[in-house]
Amino acid sequence: MNEKRRWGRVKVPDNKIQCRVKEPVVYSEPVDIPLIDVSAGGISFYSKQELKAGEVINLLMKFPSSFYLEEGTVWGKVAHCKKQDGKYLVGIAFVRRKKVS
Repeated sequence: MNEKRRWGRVKVPDNKIQCRVKEPVVYSEPVDIPLIDVSAGGISFYSKQELKAGEVINLLMKFPSSFYLEEGTVWGKVAHCKKQDGKYLVGIAFVRRKKVS
């Protein structure tokens, strides 16, 4: 298998880490999306909506510490979006996003 990843991925047990697409708004869903796996370089999850490969999106991440009271925002680039069993398997690569003033 041709492995392109720079970091190993860790499976997320029992939907403990979740995310929500914040931008662009067209992808926003009213529910949190459980992650499949996570690494230092990105995440993957299943989505009901198709995300456009190459698009930069803003994600709200929820972590299990503090009963999900602490959240973090990250930027990611859609690396791939493949239809599987009526939903989309999405791979996101974390990217830096400069603030526009």
